[in-house]
Amino acid sequence: TTTITYDAEAPQSAVSVPANGAIINAVPAINGTASDLPGGNPGTVAQMNARLKRLSDNWYWDGFGAWGAGVQDLGPGQGVGVGAGTWNINGVNIPSGANLTSGVSYYLTTSGWDDAGGIGPNKEAWGSPSGSTFTFDNTAPRSGISNPTDGSFRNSVPAFAGVSNDNVLVSTVQLSIQNASIVAPNCYNPAINAFNAVCPA
Repeated sequence: TTTITYDAEAPQSAVSVPANGAIINAVPAINGTASDLPGGNPGTVAQMNARLKRLSDNWYWDGFGAWGAGVQDLGPGQGVGVGAGTWNINGVNIPSGANLTSGVSYYLTTSGWDDAGGIGPNKEAWGSPSGSTFTFDNTAPRSGISNPTDGSFRNSVPAFAGVSNDNVLVSTVQLSIQNASIVAPNCYNPAINAFNAVCPA
C-alpha cells in the first residue's frame, strides 16, 4: 500500500524583524516565521523568498549591494534561509551603510514554498498583510529655543518655547537649564527645584 498526503495549501510566512511600522537606525537582522498549511500536515516549508522595495523610488534590493528598477526576488542564492518555523536573510545580504537612505521607508514581503510533489510546490502569494513597512532614520533631529531669546534679561520665565524638526519624526524634546553663575554641578534638578544636577554632556 501507499499512503500520500494531499496538500493544496500554500505556506504562511511573516516578517518579525524589522517590525512593521518600526523606525530604525540600523538593519542588523531580517527574519521571521514560516509554517506549512494546513496545520499538522507532514509537509515543510522548503524555500523562502523575499522582496525588499525602497518606497522612495520603488526600486528593489538585489541582495548583493545594489538597487534596481525591476522586481527582484531574493532566495537561497541571495542568502534567504529557512529552518524549523523560522527564516532569515544572511547579514552579508542585508543592505547597510550607503545602501540605506535616512528618512526613506522600505517594504519587505515574503513568499514561502512547500515541498508538495506532483505539479510542484504550493507557493505563497506575495503582498501578505504579514509583511513589514519600516523607516530607516540615522539622522539626529534639530531643535532650537525661541523663548526666552538668547541674551535677554528677565525677572521671570513663565514658559519655554522653541522649534524642532526631523526628516522622519521628533518623538521627544528634552531641556537642560544651567545656572552659569555657580560652579558645577549647576543644572536644574526639578525633583528638588534646585540647580545641583550634573549637566548632560
